Amino acid sequence: MAVADTSPWEHILGDGGLVRGLEIKAMGCVRTVAIAGLMIVSAMLTRAYAGGAVATIDGAQMQAMIADGARLIDIRRADEWQATGIVPGAALITAFDAEGRLDPRFLEEVRTATIKGQPVILICRSGNRSMKAGALLLGDGGYSSVASVSGGMNAWIAAGAPVLPCPNC
Repeated sequence: MAVADTSPWEHILGDGGLVRGLEIKAMGCVRTVAIAGLMIVSAMLTRAYAGGAVATIDGAQMQAMIADGARLIDIRRADEWQATGIVPGAALITAFDAEGRLDPRFLEEVRTATIKGQPVILICRSGNRSMKAGALLLGDGGYSSVASVSGGMNAWIAAGAPVLPCPNC
């Protein structure tokens, strides 16, 4: 997940990163704290993949999880699928309407599209809705392994990853 004009450490230490409000002045400390932050993130992803929290993953991790049997679900709306295309193989299940209201059929449609115990990966436009929907699946849905693609379709497309036209939009 590269962002123009930022270092890889800024995602961990910068505004909005894992460590907020921490000023480090001594030379070499940034790297030490960043490595510690990466170790924490790794532990969080491992725990989340096993259940308990929505894991945030990138496109490469998404592909690896799919290869291991996870189910990818694109939770955007039909107009969004039509505008950008979809990730090949994704199930298309809208989670929220244009006003942000949960679609009452969402949980049932996800249950229909998945096998009991199967890890679920959610993707939306930017990653925000998929985190909310993931929390719902972990809570009310009874799922134990849910991941959200960081940056959503915006990041997927920016990385030059494949998309297909929506077949039924």
